[in-house]
Formats: sequence, structure tokens, C-alpha cells
Amino acid sequence: MFTPTGKMTTPRFFHTATTLADGRILIAGGFVGDYSPYGSGSTATATTELFDPATGKFTAAGNMNLPRANHTATLLANGKVLIAGGSQNTLASAELYDPSTGTFSIATSMPASEMYGRTTAALLRDSKVLLAGVPFGAELYDPSVNTFTATGGGIIPTFQTATTLRDGRVLLAYAFNSQLYDPASRTFSATGNTTGYEFQATLLANGSVLVTGGNDDPGASEIAEVYDPTAGMFTPTGNMISSRANHTSTLLPDGRVLITGGSGWVSAGPGMSYFCCLASAEVYDPLTGLFANTALMATGRAGHTATLLTDGRVLIAGGGSSSAELYTPGCAASCPPDPWQAAVNLMKATAGTDSLNFWQWAWYWQRSPRFAGAPAGFGVLGSIDNTPGLIFNIIASGGDDDGLAVVSAEQWVAYYRSSLTVVSGVVNAASHLAGAIAPGELVVVTGSGLGPAKAVLAVPDSSGRYAAQLAGTTVLVNGTPVPVIFTSATQVEAVVPDSLAGGTAQVAVTYHDETSASYPVPVAAAAPGIFTVDSTGQGHAESFDQNGVINTPAHWQGDVITLFATGLGQQATGVTIHGFNLPMMPLSVNKGAFPGVTQIQVPIPFGQDCDTDVVLQVGDAMSQPGVTIAIDICI
Repeated sequence: MFTPTGKMTTPRFFHTATTLADGRILIAGGFVGDYSPYGSGSTATATTELFDPATGKFTAAGNMNLPRANHTATLLANGKVLIAGGSQNTLASAELYDPSTGTFSIATSMPASEMYGRTTAALLRDSKVLLAGVPFGAELYDPSVNTFTATGGGIIPTFQTATTLRDGRVLLAYAFNSQLYDPASRTFSATGNTTGYEFQATLLANGSVLVTGGNDDPGASEIAEVYDPTAGMFTPTGNMISSRANHTSTLLPDGRVLITGGSGWVSAGPGMSYFCCLASAEVYDPLTGLFANTALMATGRAGHTATLLTDGRVLIAGGGSSSAELYTPGCAASCPPDPWQAAVNLMKATAGTDSLNFWQWAWYWQRSPRFAGAPAGFGVLGSIDNTPGLIFNIIASGGDDDGLAVVSAEQWVAYYRSSLTVVSGVVNAASHLAGAIAPGELVVVTGSGLGPAKAVLAVPDSSGRYAAQLAGTTVLVNGTPVPVIFTSATQVEAVVPDSLAGGTAQVAVTYHDETSASYPVPVAAAAPGIFTVDSTGQGHAESFDQNGVINTPAHWQGDVITLFATGLGQQATGVTIHGFNLPMMPLSVNKGAFPGVTQIQVPIPFGQDCDTDVVLQVGDAMSQPGVTIAIDICI
């Protein structure tokens, strides 16, 4: 629920909120006044203030040296805050806030001649800060010597997000140009792409990254995706209930994600709406991949901040006003104690410290006093020692090599939870959509602790068959092992049995002798999906023409092309193709050499649009929308 708290001293939006070492929140800069997209017509401010969770009040905290909005603010290991970039002609400057003195000082000058307003920043494991954005590429700030140096080279788009992953790399996510920064080599490399921009990115407890909403001209987007660092791919998850841009996304202590406000279409009466500030909020559950509505905020907000406090509440501040409110997850003060947090507390009490390595914490996990309602395995001798590979999964989740790195009890438990074998969803491998599965379908099982930290691709035997076990991973459909094509910690690709009948199938994954709970999935005669060029389930279909040329930039009218699909069930006939001005039957439908994949030959009629939509119908089931075929010499 949301409850009001003290007002800020200045109404602001596109400001920053940074949690200091003592638990207070530093609010800095932003545009002053009512919200406007990109701050159009607004003036940035140099004012700052501090929020004290103990009193619920804001107090003025002095001025920055320059007015800033859309800047970055990063808490450094020494307790200071690095404030960099921003709008209002302060683009290539940075300054430091010292909480011990309450003063701001100009940091060393940046080598970049210009920095765009919406630069992003990420704190690295070595305490340096990566700053990225057009046009200068990227720079590293070293607080030990107070210097900026160029790194990586290349052009990094503005409006991207920067998320430090478990293994220390940084994901810079942006529409069609996402990259990974490796601090060890100081280089950027391409990775899977997402579909929008001005979205929010949040690191989940299992090490994946949730990307939500953003601009989708001429409005906002409800799309949500999850990035798997092991596979290097974005895959769709359940969409948000509301379309949002310039919203917030905050990881809660229980692993869920709070989404608040943002710009979207707001009702102004019957038949009337305007694009501004949403008061709605929703919560994402990574175990189900779904969003659910939560309480409304007291006022609509966009360009605001949402900051997790040390007591688990979230401070919501600004967004076109001076008001602020606090979000308390779940049932507030009446909530029963979180058993995972109770386990953390007992481990620290038993060990007498909060700084041990992975192996030592495993010892205390199994030997701390057991309590009623404890997580399965807690306080049970052998719960880890007798589960082959689990401790190595925990170590890998923490990005360590030998398990000797020192972590806190809370960090260790988070790594433990992400290493448990949990199935959170089953999607069509072509469309990436959840729903019913069909006999013979190629599916992707999502979750955590499903396989090794480093992805493994299966190799067929001499007869072209794939084994039902890959790198310690087995997928069970109604208790029967099925062929496994690919495995990683968060995704496994497998083939549904041809003999699967209607009703509900129970899908489970076993990894190193640990079996997940069964995940129920409805079964249908057909659940078609078309494979696409970029593997997102959207855009140009994966295809080749009659000459064997794969994915030509544009097919000719009159060509006979081959599409690739899965989820057609056992029907070799009864397939209808929509999108070519009129429904048509394919020339042939054949199972391909790759398990679960069907090849469909289609003639391209004359008189087609340049980008022609294509949809497969099998019985009453339709493939996903948004798939096209590019056609040359078109109308």
C-alpha cells in the first residue's frame, strides 16, 4: 500500500535519488515544476535535499555547482556520490557530494567534449564507474585518483540503460543496439536486442534482467522482456497491465519488482484522454512471469524516483510535484516474517559474522538452528552436501571461480535461491509466447537453476537423435524424459513428445539430481509459431527461396519460399496461410531434420505489399502476429 510522507522542498522530475551509507536519500537536481516529456520548456535546478526515513521528512541539502536534470548519481565505495552529466548545458561536467561535510565539489574534468543529457552510469566491481552515452562512447571514473579515461571506444546510444550483471559485465540495453561491456578487457560486444527505448531495466535475484515499457511512438509500451546473460538473449515475459514510459522499476526484498507511474494515456472523461502521468502501480513476479495490479499512488507521476529503503519500504518522490509517498509491500506491518530473511539472520547469528566465503556459508546454512516455516533444506545436514553440483551452481551464480570470495549472508542466500531448480514458464520456441503446447513442439522452459551457468548446445548422435540429458539437465513431460537441445541456468530448449494428448501436461526439470516442482501447461492439438530472423518471434520470418538462398533481403513475387515453424501438432494437412490478400494452402508441410521444426513451402502470389504479414492457421489455432515476409517489386 502507499502512504503519504513529507513533501520535498522543491517540485521536480527527472531528478536522482541515491541511498547514502547512513540510509538517508539524497535527492538531486531535476527539472522544476509540472511534468513535461523530456523536460520541454522546463528549467533544471541545482538544488538538492535529503530524506530521512526515521522522520519521514525532507530537508534542504545545499546546491550543486551546476543545475542538472537527466544526470546520473552513483554511490561510491568511499561513501561519496558521483553526479555526472545532465541537461541544461552542463553536459560534460561532474561533481562529488560528500555526506560527511554536506558539500559539493567539482570533480576532475571529463575528456569528452560533450555528454548528452541522458547518460547512464554503472558501478563496477573494482569501484570504478562506467559512464556511457552518445557521442563520446564511454568513460571510466576512478575515485581513487579522481580521473576520467576513455574506454571501449565506439558509439553508445543515449537513452540506454546500464545494468551491472552478476559476473561483473555491464549490460547496455537499447533498441536494436544492445551491448555488453567487459571491465576485464575494457571492450564492448554486441548481444541480443530488445525492442524499445526509454525503458527501465532491473537486475533480478536470479541474475537475469527485467526490461519494461518505454516509448512506442506515438505512445508508451506495455511490453516486458527478460535478458538472460548466459544465453545473451532477450525473451518476452508477461506484458505489463498498463503501457508506461518514464516509469520506475524497483526490486523488492522478496524478489518481486514494483512498477510505478510513468507517462501513458490517462482518462479525462467519457471519450477523452491525454498522455501524461499514471497513478497506477503493478508488481512483477519472476516465478510466474506475470504482472499484477497493486494499490494506486496518491497522485499520477512520471519522471519520478522510486528508492528502496533499508527497512524494505520504497520512497516514491516527485514526478511533476513536490509530493512523496511510501510503498509498503504486501500486508505491511501485519505480514509474517519472511522465512528467507529469518534464515539470513540465523546464519549471521550462528556464524558471528556477516563476511564469509561461499563454502563457509554453505556450512552454516546446514547447521544453523532450524525454525518453524524455514525454507526447505535450511538447518538440515546434507541438504547441500548430498546434492551434487548445487554448491558449484551457487558459486557460479555469484560470479566466483573457486568459492573463496567473501560475501554477506544475504548475498549467499540470494545466490542459493537463484540456483534452486525452479520452472517459471514454458513458451513456444518460435513465437516466445506462453500458452498451450502441442505434440512435437519445440519449447523453451524458463526458470532458475535449470542447468549450468555457461550455456551448452546439444550435438545429435550419428542417427540424428538428441539425448534426453544434456550437461546434467533433464526435462520431464508428464514424468517422461524428452530430447534436450540447449541448456543454461535460466533456459532449456526441449521437444514435447509426439504422443502428448489433450488436457494438462506437467513439466519439470532435473539438474544434478535436484528436480523442480511440476509446472502445469495446457495441451492443444496445435499451437503454431513461426521462427523469425532475429529469434524474437517478431519481424521478418526465417525463410529461404527455391534456390536455397537463406533470408534474402527481399523475396520476389512468384518465388516459392520455405518457412520454419513449430507447434503444428500431428497435422500434415489442414494448414492455412493468411496474409497474402487471401487464405491459401501451402505446397507442402514436412517435418525437418531438426527436432520439433516443420518446413512449410509457400508460393508468393503477385500483387503483394512490400512487407506482407504471414500467419499460419492449424485448426482454430493461429501463429503469432507481427511476422512478415519482405517482397521486392511490390505495391
